[in-house]
Amino acid sequence: MSSYLFRRMICKLPGAVIKVIPKPEPVLRGGFGAREIIGEICAFAGYKSVLLVTDKTLFSLGYHEKILNSLKANNIKCAVFNNIASEPTVDIISEGRTTAINCCADCIIALGIDEDIVQHELFYNKRWNSILNA
Repeated sequence: MSSYLFRRMICKLPGAVIKVIPKPEPVLRGGFGAREIIGEICAFAGYKSVLLVTDKTLFSLGYHEKILNSLKANNIKCAVFNNIASEPTVDIISEGRTTAINCCADCIIALGIDEDIVQHELFYNKRWNSILNA
């Protein structure tokens, strides 16, 4: 084998390795019974600490309690951030970021109405990188 062919094969190696390594994708669970099994899902994924993000209304109604019980049953630490709004400002997102860093969150669980979660995903895609680099 000539050295030229060998060098070409070596140059293609990183691309082949990158194709083999799977890209992590977020796990989206919803519907009836999802709050009761979230602890098992997090434990299976290997998460040790979780940040639960919700709004004040759902928090005051107690919708977070089943999630906390499921996480506690699977020995997963959980911090709750309930200062979220339908149109979050940079200050609110920065406060959530600080909470995630302080609790060493491996995972973020969003508890809310579907359209609220979609709004936050859109907000995340637009501004999260600028906040992380601040």
